[in-house]
This record gives sequence, structure tokens and C-alpha cells, in this order.
Amino acid sequence: MGGQRQRVAIGRALVRDPRLFLFDEPLSNLDAGLRVATRVGLSRLKAAMPDTTMICGTHDQIKAMTMADRIMVLNAGRIAQVGSPLDLCHRPANRFVASFIGSPAVNFLGRGDFTTAPADAAASIGIRPEDLLQTTRVQPLLQGVVDLCERLGAVRITDIRLRPGPVVVAELPGNAAVAVANAIALVADPARLHRFDDQGQRPVTAQGHRVGRSGPAAPRPATSRPRLVRASSSTAASPTSITSSAAGAASPSFSRLAFSCTRVASVS
Repeated sequence: MGGQRQRVAIGRALVRDPRLFLFDEPLSNLDAGLRVATRVGLSRLKAAMPDTTMICGTHDQIKAMTMADRIMVLNAGRIAQVGSPLDLCHRPANRFVASFIGSPAVNFLGRGDFTTAPADAAASIGIRPEDLLQTTRVQPLLQGVVDLCERLGAVRITDIRLRPGPVVVAELPGNAAVAVANAIALVADPARLHRFDDQGQRPVTAQGHRVGRSGPAAPRPATSRPRLVRASSSTAASPTSITSSAAGAASPSFSRLAFSCTRVASVS
């Protein structure tokens, strides 16, 4: 009840004062209020132990984004991208990462869905709901009709049926003047559009780097392998979590970083 076994497992790991923690879904069985409080507590614990590595296996993107310094996203057992939370959000390497990070999910559009198409020739373009802005321009980026409006106080999650085209989701201010069945026009900063080729990958520059990435990673410093303590209320780990924990423990580049591993069993 209330995830007591999970909290006891975490406590048992803490008293051993290890150099490395492995958390396997530490918040999954907690109720909503306790989940938030425990997540904040773990973040404060990480900040208070700068010389300790924490690896967290989870499918919860909010937990990964709020707790981690670096995140590994796995797609069907393969590494889709490794980077900081903001790297994954603002510079996704492929459509899978772009769709997995963020809630509401990113909108994917083809060139024919735009009222005024962007200048590039990308096969598909992703736009996050929070990057869509209501406008009165004569030539907006998108035009459509409000299909549904969810009022959440500070924001309005608005479903918009494009003319012609699919339904897109926009996260508008809570005081936005929108109503169901009314026409609406939208714009977005061109720099915040995510462009993907016909393979669903971010385009590669002439230097061989993904667009939006600074370049190859720095050389990994040599260090000794840390001692591992696994904190979990379950008795059996999934094959994915075993593979991820082994890779994280053996790699010295993860030292002193909170490393969150998001795993996905399958993808359609």
C-alpha cells in the first residue's frame, strides 16, 4: 500500500553509502501526491551527493526530464539518443525521440499540411504544441478550426483541425480567445521547427553531425568502476534494465551524473 516496499528498498540502499545507485522504477507504485514528493526528495538527495552516480530505469518521461542530467532513450532495445533533457527536447535525433519526449506530444506535418510551407524540403516537420502561437497574420503557418478546447487554468490544450490536413494540438495561454468551431490561425518560430528526412532522422551536416548538435563527444576520462547497489522492490529485472545497468556501470563517462534510461518494449 502506498509503495512502502519501494521506499524501504530505497532506504536500505541509502544506508550502505554506495558510489552508485541503480533505481528500477522507484516511483511506479506510488500514488500521485507521494510520487511527486518522492521525486523531489530523490532530486535533492542527488544534489546533496555530487560524487555519487544514480542510474534510473523508467518509462516515465517526466521523471527522466526532471531528475536526470543525461538521458538515454531506448527504442526496442536500441539506443535512439543520449543527451541532456533539453537536448532531447529541443534537438531530437529522430522522430521517435521527438514524439516520446513532451506532453502533449509533438505534431508531425507534411509540406501539404501548411498554409504557408517552410522554406526547406524536409520530408516531415515536427512542431511542439507549446511552440504554436495564435496570430492574425494574413499568411499564417497553419489555419484550421478549433475542434476541442481543454481548459487547464494557465493554459488551454486546443485541438485544431487543419484546412486541409490532420488535427494538431496547440498549448495556448489560458486567456486565449478560442472557442469550438471557430477559425484559428497559427504561427511558430522557424528555429523551433524539427525537420526530419524520409527515414525519420534529423538531417546530417557535411561534417557528419546531426543538425542542431555541437559535434562529437569529448574523450572519456579514465576512472575505476564504481560499486553498484540496486534499489528495487521487484525481485526480477527485465532484460532491458539488466543491459542498461551493466552498460551504465561499466562506462566511466557516467561518473557523477544522474543517468536516466527510458526503455520501450516495442514500437509500431
